[in-house]
Amino acid sequence: MVMARFDLEQEIMGTWQVVDDLKLFREVLDSEEFNGLSAEFTDKIDNFLLALVTLYDYKFHKTFRTFEKMCKEQWEQEQRIS
Repeated sequence: MVMARFDLEQEIMGTWQVVDDLKLFREVLDSEEFNGLSAEFTDKIDNFLLALVTLYDYKFHKTFRTFEKMCKEQWEQEQRIS
């Protein structure tokens, strides 16, 4: 079966959920379960998670822009052929 553009778009959007998962983990870090940890330790973890959120959000935006460009180029090529 040939993968359609829609399928690829859905896969990209699905993998983007990792950013939301990391944001949720940052929220959980502030929950009562982690009250016993030192503020210095939780700050380090939170900064690390924030860096991952920023990095992956950038990478997914870049990937999606590439996908959009590919779709546009394919559409333009189809218009020239027809």
